[in-house]
Amino acid sequence: MQRGRHLSLAALAGALALAAGMASAAPPPPAPTAAAPVGIFTGDAALSDGANMGSGSITVSGTGAAAVYTVTAIGEDIQGNKDRGYFAYTTLAGDGGITARVLTQTGGSTGGWMKNGVMIRQSVDPGSPMAAINYTGVGKNNKNAEVEWLIRSKANSGPAEGSFNRDLSAGPVWLRAQRQGTTVQTLSSDNGEDWKLVQSGTLPIKATDPVVAGLDASSQSKTVAATGTLDNVSVSSEIVQPNFLPGPSPIEVQPGNAAVLLTFPTVPNAVGYNVTRQIAGGTDKPMLLTAQPDPYGWFVDTGLTNGTSYLYTITTVTLSKADNTTLLEGAGAQVLAEPQVAIPPGFVSRDITTLTPGSTTLANGVLTITASGADITGTGPDGFRFVSTPVSGDYTISAKLLDKPSRGPKNTETWVKAGVMIRASLDPRSAAGWVVGTTGQGAHYEHRADYAVASNNDNGTTAAATTFPLFVRMTKAGDNISGFQSSDGTTYTQIGKAVTFTGISLNPVTYAGLAVTAHKDATMVTAQFDAASITIQ
Repeated sequence: MQRGRHLSLAALAGALALAAGMASAAPPPPAPTAAAPVGIFTGDAALSDGANMGSGSITVSGTGAAAVYTVTAIGEDIQGNKDRGYFAYTTLAGDGGITARVLTQTGGSTGGWMKNGVMIRQSVDPGSPMAAINYTGVGKNNKNAEVEWLIRSKANSGPAEGSFNRDLSAGPVWLRAQRQGTTVQTLSSDNGEDWKLVQSGTLPIKATDPVVAGLDASSQSKTVAATGTLDNVSVSSEIVQPNFLPGPSPIEVQPGNAAVLLTFPTVPNAVGYNVTRQIAGGTDKPMLLTAQPDPYGWFVDTGLTNGTSYLYTITTVTLSKADNTTLLEGAGAQVLAEPQVAIPPGFVSRDITTLTPGSTTLANGVLTITASGADITGTGPDGFRFVSTPVSGDYTISAKLLDKPSRGPKNTETWVKAGVMIRASLDPRSAAGWVVGTTGQGAHYEHRADYAVASNNDNGTTAAATTFPLFVRMTKAGDNISGFQSSDGTTYTQIGKAVTFTGISLNPVTYAGLAVTAHKDATMVTAQFDAASITIQ
């Protein structure tokens, strides 16, 4: 911020001498001003990475919600490992956030991306953890005006980011950044009452520690200033609850003959749910299947073509806070579903998490499964194709994997997996165990003992020692699940030890079947099993 300051001659001489002695050193991060700049703010700071200084100023006209804050800034970006721009702020002691409505934006780089918005930071250090949501202007490099969110969860690191198109020609845009404990959220609204959750994340800040909340700005230039005007600026302890609600998750698919059943958890305060359907990967427009929002946590679609993969989108419908006669529809949750006749012994195929459809065929005694998916591991969500059936009680599932999984174009992963699985539910983060052969990592027994906890890996034979066909087996005895492998289908070797699955103890019925993942979503792999070897006993 550039404002006049008066120094005594002695102080000025001392400052010049100090500056001469430090001429070769990088300047320290700028300190906040001691006096309130304007309005509700108690300090301001130029954000700089040392080499590229930011600067700015802020003025206010009017009072209360109608007060207009004019923020002028120079700085290359609010982005990267360190921010370069301007920040006017006040202290937020606990939970709460800052709201502002962006009215106008002018100036800045001809390339675009100048920013005005709201921000929560751990401190005014340029590399501080922060959460921000900004309006970004147009230019040669940015043809569409956007609202952009940024969350830097680790100091001095590049933030996660995302954006959506939004032009001020559609009216001013409301922006909010808020914290609740260590969780931060960025939100947007067109009217200041109906809010959409744009993104959430975490900051490494104790819930009891204060943060600074304020208006941030940059011009995307070291020399050219950008100016934004904002009103309805407030900092409060309120936690705004978005009422544009996302689609329900997870959506579970139960395929049937020419039909599918979709089930999902209901969302508090929802009026109901809209369901659309289109052929996966096709060019047809989504067809609305609900004449009015369906209030139930399930939907049955019939009259379908077996073997065709359909993409379903479910949106949550709520009432507007600004007008209780208006319905609001949030972003949709999507799932693939494939109607089918069960494959002996009663198996049906599902693509879990991935939106890239796979396929399952039975011909000449060979069950061929083509699948995508990011992986089956960690805390989930798992991404894979699951060919399975529900089973009650204790049992053993066995299968013969005929060859090493075959990778399709653009897939060079060595952790492509194919084998048998026992799963507590169809939830992508369900407790589960799986014994698999891989494309380059040998045989493994991996397991997640409860919902959404970290998975563990027990090594079977190495890649060099693993031969195909590979026989894989799992047994369930109460809450204990064990994994085995064999080279001949007669003598089995246990991989690791039996694992107690706390999540499975809650379910009298578990799912048993074959699991295949590409280990890289949107790419495909193929695995083949001897159909006669697939048994559940």
